[in-house]
Amino acid sequence: MTQQRTRVPIPADVDRDDVVLARLTARQVAILAVVAVVLWLVFIATDAWLPLPVFLGAAAPIAGLGLVLALGRRDGVTLDRLAWAALRQACQPRHLVSTSEVSVSAPPAWVRADDTEPLPAPLRLPAHAITEDGIVDLGPDGAAVVLACSTVNFALATDAEQQARVASFARWLNSLAEPAQVVVRTERVSLTPMAARLEEAAGGLPHLALEEAARECAEFLAQATADDLRARQVLLVLRDPTSDGDAGDASSRLTRRADDAARALQTCGITATVLAGGQARQLVAATCDPYGPAPVGTTTGVVTRRNRETRESDR
Repeated sequence: MTQQRTRVPIPADVDRDDVVLARLTARQVAILAVVAVVLWLVFIATDAWLPLPVFLGAAAPIAGLGLVLALGRRDGVTLDRLAWAALRQACQPRHLVSTSEVSVSAPPAWVRADDTEPLPAPLRLPAHAITEDGIVDLGPDGAAVVLACSTVNFALATDAEQQARVASFARWLNSLAEPAQVVVRTERVSLTPMAARLEEAAGGLPHLALEEAARECAEFLAQATADDLRARQVLLVLRDPTSDGDAGDASSRLTRRADDAARALQTCGITATVLAGGQARQLVAATCDPYGPAPVGTTTGVVTRRNRETRESDR
């Protein structure tokens, strides 16, 4: 008997703002209102001497720009937010250096430097420190803890199992009272050290067939390393926004929340493990340098090979 698959539609944009007027959000209404008020005031000020067709011709581009900023979207982000982010990025220093000083000192007088070139600014990362327990100090933004999560294959589960896992995950989402973020990142994987260890250990195997199988596996790993291998990593970041309290209290709260999340996700078939201090530091370093040397392939997930079109598009 064939089981009937249950399909539930989920909105693609779960963070969509609420509409307040004519299917427009409060942000869109505010942008359109500001543009309309500015154009109306300009019309009142120039009505006595500026012909109406000339005013309409001059106001049309401004009104169109306001409509584009209010209604336009790109990659799920409104154009007004993209414009604000572009303005902030243009006003910030372009060159950042790692230093403990408040500002970067100017070069000495004997150095021939271009006076028009601005000095680099100090690099300030969000993470101030990472404890041995994996607690990431975010300074004024509080603290955070990172959990590495496994994935669940829904295709191998029945309808009843799928509904049970979704219900368990929904209960965990409804229990959240503090900030939490699910991060899916792609990391480069290198199988060269693993192939070398396998080739080295093949000679000590007790049977010739085992040795041949080990060498064939090492050869396969060496051939696979020639491609750009990637692995997905799912992370759960729990943040404690309190910054004026004791660091020990924030650490205990995050540890308790991490334990609760691990137990709740275990009912969904997801294994969540808190990253220790060394693992968290490696994760932050790899995130800041995505094009650095690929780590040794120790992932238990699926390793994929990037196709040629994707590699060429990244160049």
